[in-house]
Amino acid sequence: MAEESEALPETEPSGISKYRDRIINGPIIRTIFWLGTPPLVNQLVVVAYNVADSYWLSSYDEIAVAVPRQMWPILMLFQALANALITASLSIVSQYIGSKAYKEASLSASRFFTLAFFS
Repeated sequence: MAEESEALPETEPSGISKYRDRIINGPIIRTIFWLGTPPLVNQLVVVAYNVADSYWLSSYDEIAVAVPRQMWPILMLFQALANALITASLSIVSQYIGSKAYKEASLSASRFFTLAFFS
């Protein structure tokens, strides 16, 4: 029996546990850049959209440039609600990953992704 327990090979981390190990045991600067790249790309796309929108609206009419500024508070309200949903989902998924319940983490992440996709 002791031979059987010694013969079991160590398994490579896969799926979520691979990323967990990369975040916990990886170099700090590289991990920060790795985690920070998706939000950075998101903000670059938003800025590019706003610049293009302002350019085309300014070529249409001067008053048309003011319309996005009037809508900004409403858009910020929806963005705040989306941020609250994202924060809640990250908290739940992080708790599952911290407890090494990877199946539940994957299931919760897919539920939140589906909710975010339809909302």
